[in-house]
Amino acid sequence: MDLVKNHVGPSSLERTAQAIDRATAHYLTEGITGFTDAGIGSPGIDHTPVEVAAYQLARRTGRLHTRAQVMVFNGLFHAVASHPDDGILSGLDLGIHTGFGDDWLSLGAMKIWIDGSGLGHTAATTGPNGTVRGSFDDDPAVLTRSIIDAHRAGWQVAAHAIGDAAVDLVLDALEEADRRGPSVPRGGIPPRHRLEHGVMFRPDQVGRLARMGITVVTQPLFIEDFGDLLLQGSGGRPEAGDYFRMRSLLAAGVPLAGSSDRPVSAGSPLRGIQAMVARTTADGAVFGADERLSAHEALASYTAGGARAAHGEDHWGTLAPRRLADLVVLGDDPTSVAVDRIGSIQVLATVVGGRAAHDPARLFAEADDA
Repeated sequence: MDLVKNHVGPSSLERTAQAIDRATAHYLTEGITGFTDAGIGSPGIDHTPVEVAAYQLARRTGRLHTRAQVMVFNGLFHAVASHPDDGILSGLDLGIHTGFGDDWLSLGAMKIWIDGSGLGHTAATTGPNGTVRGSFDDDPAVLTRSIIDAHRAGWQVAAHAIGDAAVDLVLDALEEADRRGPSVPRGGIPPRHRLEHGVMFRPDQVGRLARMGITVVTQPLFIEDFGDLLLQGSGGRPEAGDYFRMRSLLAAGVPLAGSSDRPVSAGSPLRGIQAMVARTTADGAVFGADERLSAHEALASYTAGGARAAHGEDHWGTLAPRRLADLVVLGDDPTSVAVDRIGSIQVLATVVGGRAAHDPARLFAEADDA
């Protein structure tokens, strides 16, 4: 990918805005009213070093069709010469941090990669006698310091952590960060740090996650897409309780949010909800039946759970007075249809901020005309 990127160079703001236009218009057809982009400024993922400007352009020109929250790659953070009383050692210029922006376009978490992938054998997992198999994305001391500095500068931390050893590093760093306390006043709002993916959790880690209030952002379609490979690699019997935990996380009080990791897996929330309930692989094998969720729980993870993970639960994620009137009209009830039908339920209309942004059947024609 880098060879191609180095040859073609960064995309222009206009071309990137066109891509945002096409992508977010498609999201509406899937019933998505808002999303988090976890790739801003990350080498190998970003489209231009000034990608936030492209989002701003798309919004100004009416081409941002859903609400967007963007994460910032930790590699963009640098030393900041702040007042000693502030204790901000690292961050972005001008002290900008999580929460900057508005209901349509805002800064989310600092995104940091702790390890690699499970199928690529680069996830950091615990081995015999405390050894670590796989690899960390950087020196563990550097990763730890990045997490602590981001916390103290007022940032929510979103840590890509696949293996259980990577999870240990994140939990240890966040506990140390919490002991030191945030430097930037949050107005009583907790940081609500996030673990992205969390493919492997040991039982002892589940309790720590709950005590620390860390949200696990899971990708249920990974079970369908990669579950068969995991089954083959473990002789057909993976420790399903350690992979893709869902039920045990909720039972322990760990906040759970549904996600896709698009384009790694399909982005349809309805397909993700079905995967949470069914937990079956592409070949039809059941992957960890004890970790299945009910349709109500799965639906909540993609609505209220996602809003909470983005600090947006006072504005979206639930249908209630004085919310932002983001809603979707479905052709059937995902909590009552057969499980294997959830993912194919038709999205009849998608409303963002009280406006019918996607309404092929013109269900809201009178409201739009008014």
